Amino acid sequence: MISPQTKSLEVIQYLSASIEAGESLLDDFTLRRLLKDVEAIPELVEKLSLKGLIYILQGKVSEGMELCERSISMAPSVSPSWTNYLSLLSSGVYLSRYNEVIDLAMKNINSCPVLLRQIINHASFTANLDLLNHATGLVNKLRVEPLNVFETCDMQTFTLLKQNETKAHRLSLLVHELMFIVESRKLKIIRSKVSVDNDGILGYHCILSTNDIGFICSFNDELFDRIFDKNIDTTDCFAIFEGNDEI
Repeated sequence: MISPQTKSLEVIQYLSASIEAGESLLDDFTLRRLLKDVEAIPELVEKLSLKGLIYILQGKVSEGMELCERSISMAPSVSPSWTNYLSLLSSGVYLSRYNEVIDLAMKNINSCPVLLRQIINHASFTANLDLLNHATGLVNKLRVEPLNVFETCDMQTFTLLKQNETKAHRLSLLVHELMFIVESRKLKIIRSKVSVDNDGILGYHCILSTNDIGFICSFNDELFDRIFDKNIDTTDCFAIFEGNDEI
């Protein structure tokens, strides 16, 4: 979260759970009080960022996004402005905007190299080999220690995709359609994984926060229809929604 600065500390503590949840866990009175506190913060970049986050949580999404992005444009080297905003976009399932901000982060990576970890995590999560390749090149260029930006699961995904490069590019088309459904239905994702079976078939598994079979099957049917309608080549690859066995 943003580094505490007097009034900011209370605001941060109140917003943290809501940012993680992707929705406001606070009543309207509390949010309005927090906005008043934010107005008293002297640092403009921090003020815009926090105000934008609160607006998004209040449902004033476009206004909130604009404020968060103004904060970023004013000081692209301030990593909390990026990470808080990206966290809320992800948890709130604003995936299209999330992708746009990731692209913007790539363009500003020299100003804020710590964003590489979040970029790589996103690329791994969406099985985006092109983005992983680009980010890996930046790791080398910026002389960043790979262990500081690659989690074990990210490296495993990267390795599988690199070993199956042709299939990986077809898989990305399937994942794009899957993510369209995730965003349009506001589905909560627990995690994703890439697999290769004994026959060499490359798969993308999207684990949802439910184990309701009927619910999951409906989204897989929708995914199949989108893939069929767009005549996407599914040779040796697939994407699928799955339930959370840990529930």
